[in-house]
Amino acid sequence: MYIVTASNNHYAKHLGVMLHSLLQNLDKKTDAAIYIIESNNSHKNKLKLQRVVERFSQKIKFITIDDNLFNSFKLKLKHISKETYYRIIIPGLLDVDIKKALYLDCDMIIRADISKLWNTNIDDYFLAAVRRAIN
Repeated sequence: MYIVTASNNHYAKHLGVMLHSLLQNLDKKTDAAIYIIESNNSHKNKLKLQRVVERFSQKIKFITIDDNLFNSFKLKLKHISKETYYRIIIPGLLDVDIKKALYLDCDMIIRADISKLWNTNIDDYFLAAVRRAIN
């Protein structure tokens, strides 16, 4: 299972909680590789995130993006950061042999095993997404 998320230093704590909730609820027989797209997480926060993931015997990889890559995007909402747009370039960031990945926002709480979601057949589609988020 390949999980992708994006975060900046400000959301590192949120990401740690999301990863813990994800991995705590994941079937213990499931292997997960966590890809974190980031531009400015501190070394200290990366180590903390790595410890969360490795506590569950899973793999983590940080993909560092040039902080200037999305500077031309007009960000008008305070709660929307550049990292929001990282999901657009995910296919170009992952290894070519990865045919499917699940993107999760860093501020989510996962309350159940997501294996059923992961195992949903989307072979005939380029992308699958939720229609709307529930607040």
